[in-house]
Amino acid sequence: MKIVLVGGGGHCLACADVIAAAGREAAGVLDAREGTAPAGLAWLGDDRWMASPEAAAMEFIVTVGQTGSADLRRRLFERILAAGRPLATVRSPHAVIGREAQLGAGSIAMHRAVLNANARVGRNCIVNTGAIVEHDAVVADHCHVSTGAILNGGVIVEEGVLVGSGAVVLQGLRIGAGAIIGAGAVVTHDLPAGTWVGVPARRQA
Repeated sequence: MKIVLVGGGGHCLACADVIAAAGREAAGVLDAREGTAPAGLAWLGDDRWMASPEAAAMEFIVTVGQTGSADLRRRLFERILAAGRPLATVRSPHAVIGREAQLGAGSIAMHRAVLNANARVGRNCIVNTGAIVEHDAVVADHCHVSTGAILNGGVIVEEGVLVGSGAVVLQGLRIGAGAIIGAGAVVTHDLPAGTWVGVPARRQA
């Protein structure tokens, strides 16, 4: 099946590249902003296109980036489910997916991402370029493990979390639902919801 990308912009372009590298074909982009699609991709329409006869032969993936709250990605994901359309799960051929590792429906593992042995990543997640999800780590739905971030062994990340570029979460820790871990932060203890920055990570005032 061809894949419809839901949401235009820079992350959409990166997803299209991974889709092509994986030997899949992007059908085009859905976006509320008319004509919004990266170069080389067709704009198909807004979310209402999901109800069209053409959509019945497609798979769908959310391609809006996540630099803060997961709310928009979650809403778009729920619209796909409500329309009864199948979800695409995309793995770059340059990603490393370990033994018994799982990547949930509607999620994408970008180039050089690593899901090590028994890592579990939920639905509608981004494991971005060069990110590492180590052995036995669990990432819930609607999370973004950003470029170069590292979740060490046994880490638990609850729903809707952003782990920023280059951030490191030490082994066995838990990150609360909706938390935002800033770029380059080092997490040394369990964190509840909130925005956390620095080394060691501390709550942003």
